[in-house]
Amino acid sequence: MKIDRMFFQKFENTVRGDETIARAVEVGDWDRAVTYVRNEVFDKPNEYYTLEKLRKAVAVDRRLSLREILEKIFGLIPDFKSKDELVEEEFAKFVVDAKPT
Repeated sequence: MKIDRMFFQKFENTVRGDETIARAVEVGDWDRAVTYVRNEVFDKPNEYYTLEKLRKAVAVDRRLSLREILEKIFGLIPDFKSKDELVEEEFAKFVVDAKPT
């Protein structure tokens, strides 16, 4: 839905504009970035962002982590993988690791 995409876009602009989050992501301090977003960005009266609302806005068939959402926002991953893509990826790893004799 367009409203959901706009909600995610507003969150993306808010997060990208915050230097504390940007620095934490840049140096790979994911714990600090996630904690900061939970404490300083979520559940504020202006937009009232929550992880559940963001998950609904991106409409993926699985539960996304806040780290995955931040990785997408900062361009570290191109898009969110579906359940099927993750299963296929894990199966391919299994096949490589468990070489048949």
